[in-house]
Amino acid sequence: QTACTSGRKRWYSVAEPEFYTLQRSGIRIAEKGTWKDGIISQGGWHTWEDWQLYWVDPVIGEPEVESYTVKIPGRHGVLDLSEVLTGFPVYHNRTISATFRWFGSMERWHLLYAELLNRLHGRVVQLILDTACGYYYEGRCRIASVRENAVYSTFTLTVDASPYQLEVNDTVSDWLWDPFCFETGVIREYGAMTIPESGTLIITIVGSAMPVLPVITVSQKCTASDGTDTYELLTGENTPFLLGDETKQITLTGTAGTKISIFYRGGML
Repeated sequence: QTACTSGRKRWYSVAEPEFYTLQRSGIRIAEKGTWKDGIISQGGWHTWEDWQLYWVDPVIGEPEVESYTVKIPGRHGVLDLSEVLTGFPVYHNRTISATFRWFGSMERWHLLYAELLNRLHGRVVQLILDTACGYYYEGRCRIASVRENAVYSTFTLTVDASPYQLEVNDTVSDWLWDPFCFETGVIREYGAMTIPESGTLIITIVGSAMPVLPVITVSQKCTASDGTDTYELLTGENTPFLLGDETKQITLTGTAGTKISIFYRGGML
């Protein structure tokens, strides 16, 4: 049951039509490639706003950790080689599932079920939960539905998703404030930078829980140093280092007027 506060309090049962007319949170979803110029800016659908699906049961599964161990005679325990190649844990896909209830006639249910199958079933999609709108999941989608009784139907959306949920904002596109969390979010704006007359540009870049290879694009040859290593950057795109959950101060040295951008998209489990 749920409470509706308009005038005096009124309790609705899930079996009543009025229960499904209240504004609800949901999931914004689109086929991969729809959101190009600033994700969620246009295109796609919202489960409540477009289809009046009432979200009742989200399940966000944890990704399985890829592990590799070796038993060695005479050794206590096993030798764990899981991170030998990467230096950090590697994860398999995770399952994202959401169950919805929908009120309507059987005829309308047939039409809606067919629409969801045609639009989403078997396709690679990106989805953003209203409850965590600063990130999106990506994976192949499955749709199922059951006509429970004469009052409502159940829809289930299941996505075989990549292990990390990715940040809506990247480091070079126009910044989107609507999905930004002012409590935990990090502002990363590393586009359209220029080396000044001094010939040196110092940038502080902030990583995330997901290891990434930042793409540094330069208009002329220059060098980049993180205080430990120095990298030569050639004209065009460069991926000189791996960025993890850390903050790096990068010193770029080159000809004044050299244009620089650093692109990546953070993520977390």
